[in-house]
Amino acid sequence: QARLPSVRLRFARSLEVDLCFQNIEPLANTHLLGAYASLDNLVHELVVLVKIWAYTNGLSGAPQGRTSGYVLTLMVIYFLQVKLDLPALPTAAFAGSIDAPRVFLGATWKCAVPRAVALSRFFHFFATEFQWGREVISVRIGRRMLACDANFCKLRGRFSPRIHIEDPFLLA
Repeated sequence: QARLPSVRLRFARSLEVDLCFQNIEPLANTHLLGAYASLDNLVHELVVLVKIWAYTNGLSGAPQGRTSGYVLTLMVIYFLQVKLDLPALPTAAFAGSIDAPRVFLGATWKCAVPRAVALSRFFHFFATEFQWGREVISVRIGRRMLACDANFCKLRGRFSPRIHIEDPFLLA
């Protein structure tokens, strides 16, 4: 169901890789996520832990209609932004280029809480604090806002009571 032709490769019956040709759109996302991961090891570690949890509980797998790894990554980054002050990196600096930006406009961040505490807080936030169906997971903005806010005027289905996750580059 890819927008462009792709090939799915499977290695050792456990690792699947989707290979797409002549599509540079994902590069900006890749560079942005890499920039977040470079700020502190906790970003990458928490993403991996959440993905493992989702996989072992049968909650991940976009081809099967479940949550994608990309969505889980955005959820982790959003949580870190709104609860542990991870800065929102300027998405415009990552768009329109094949190469990653060399400078993230001076962004620095060091997480002061241990990995286990951050993981526990992640689950607590999404289980008890996040306003499902009203709030938007937006790493572009990096703060809590509702779907009815003017910042999300291009967000498809923003007035529907469903999960709202903004792709930081696909705003139209």
